Amino acid sequence: MVNLRNTAVIYRNYCIEAYDIGEIGFYFSLVPWSKDMFHYEGRTDSAKIYYLPKGFWVGEDLFGDLCIFDSFDTICPILSLCDIPAILFGHEIIYLEEVEKTQRA
Repeated sequence: MVNLRNTAVIYRNYCIEAYDIGEIGFYFSLVPWSKDMFHYEGRTDSAKIYYLPKGFWVGEDLFGDLCIFDSFDTICPILSLCDIPAILFGHEIIYLEEVEKTQRA
């Protein structure tokens, strides 16, 4: 059986040093930590594949940044709740389900 659900690779990044102390810590992103720069230092901790809800997809915004879009082409931010990635859809929080390793092969 072929699974036709959309998926996304989501990276768990860690900001070690930042200009604003509120930016330090773990966060989820569609892109890995790219490089350290002035006042910022960090690393990518891991990358996993997650299912996106029906109607959601990954694409580029007007600036070329990867984002998750809903069926109305609205950008849905990625959240980190209890160390689980989730997306904000309006006022609803949707937790993302990890693709099982056996299904990746």
